[in-house]
Amino acid sequence: MQKCDNSPNNKKGCSMKKYFSFILVWLMFGCGGQSVTEEITEKSNQVIYFEITGTVSKVNGDNSFFNTASGDEGTGQISYKSSDETVATVDTLSGKVDILTVGTTTILATKQQDSNFNEASLSYNLIVIPRSFSATALMSHENTTLQFPEELNGISIMRTTDENCNITDYQNCSSGQLDIIGGDKITDTAFNLNQHAFYTFLLSDIILTKDTRTIDYSYPKSSHETLFFQNKLWTIGGFNAEGLTNEIFNSTDGVHWNKVITSNIFSERQSSQAIVFQDKLWVFGGVGITGMLNDVWSSENGIDWYMESIETTFPIRRDTQIVAFKDKLWMIGGYDSTNREAKNDVWSSENGIDWILITEHTGFSARSHHTAAVYNEKIWVIAGSNAKDVWSSSDGVNWMKNTENNLLARTGHELTVYDSKLWVIGGYIPSRVESGVTIEGGFSNDILWTTDGETWNEIQSQEYFSPRNHFQSVAFDNKLWIIGGNTANGRADDIWSYDSANWRKVVQINISFDD
Repeated sequence: MQKCDNSPNNKKGCSMKKYFSFILVWLMFGCGGQSVTEEITEKSNQVIYFEITGTVSKVNGDNSFFNTASGDEGTGQISYKSSDETVATVDTLSGKVDILTVGTTTILATKQQDSNFNEASLSYNLIVIPRSFSATALMSHENTTLQFPEELNGISIMRTTDENCNITDYQNCSSGQLDIIGGDKITDTAFNLNQHAFYTFLLSDIILTKDTRTIDYSYPKSSHETLFFQNKLWTIGGFNAEGLTNEIFNSTDGVHWNKVITSNIFSERQSSQAIVFQDKLWVFGGVGITGMLNDVWSSENGIDWYMESIETTFPIRRDTQIVAFKDKLWMIGGYDSTNREAKNDVWSSENGIDWILITEHTGFSARSHHTAAVYNEKIWVIAGSNAKDVWSSSDGVNWMKNTENNLLARTGHELTVYDSKLWVIGGYIPSRVESGVTIEGGFSNDILWTTDGETWNEIQSQEYFSPRNHFQSVAFDNKLWIIGGNTANGRADDIWSYDSANWRKVVQINISFDD
């Protein structure tokens, strides 16, 4: 039998083929026997490799491509197979890949065995990402938290403030950093409220760089209504970039907004009142293209709307407040456009259609542009035109003055319940005289909170959203949200959230590979 000489004197070494020659097989026939010798060869393993190594990333809609496998050994034929043919198909013999949709698939190449070599196989992952996508950015003055859609998992993203950064040497670029998108949030110190950055997405054969200054973030809106309904945020009507609108948008995260395709929708309007009552969305009055409105609309899903009444039983008015309290709706104060005067009356309704006058004059002064909210089993009314006081009622009939405070003097502000506190935010503060000194008024972004309506605490000044009025605030997803509004520079196009510690600008970053 031939043996492999592994001694140092054997300069050639051993062949990869191992021969077991002259294996003696005894076949016994009765008392005697006959010996047969047969040479059996154990096959060797072979190696194959792809032209493009590692994960291949493509954009949905890209042309077909080849990533063929080859090997120097063996004569067996190579065939290909895709693990998910809904994402991409591969030609069995040529290895040509056709992209069908977004997703991930594994392309397997198999080289058949021959007389000397075993079968060999090798695979690569193919990631197909959307041609356009949106990411979430929560921006502060120090950094930005990024959340990308899961379809981008496995794609590398490089960020820097250096427009001419060499990607291969990104560590030496200003604020250069690189991450592989993988489902977790990414902290980015290149892009924040103080500076823009350049984002580069690295694919197999595509490098896409975006200047964050060119990214379309959101749309401006003011004098709209925002509320929480059926596990979503909803914005209704108001002003947008084109004027008065009756558009409705909703969102499950406060970042990505979907325009609702509605039927039998109410007319364009601003300064209406929208509220959730009896498991429906309700919209009351407002100011339309032709003037004051006094109609009532409701919807069980935010899509299909029904006119409950062409006009309410209370006098037509604007800049009022309507709240849901103890299984009724309550309308408080506002500007009576018929008599051209502010009111301090209270009306209630059990069905949103039929209204009863509860009191014509409450203890607080007549006012409009005030706010009202339900907190700790009471209705609260705060500030408004020519007012800087706080009133509350446990029944909607009898009202108690809790406090009067110069800090609260304002109109067009927001009143929101969040984190077991009552919050007063922003608005327009009138000029006032204190100790003989005139304090100029204007748009405000100050933030006050209370737990009893009497003692008010002010969040110390910090850089966050710009001063504004006629915006919306709402508690959602364990955060306090600020949406749109009017500023000294026009309508605001931003959304902010507060998590009891930090304010962050909420941005939807829209990226397209067709730009």
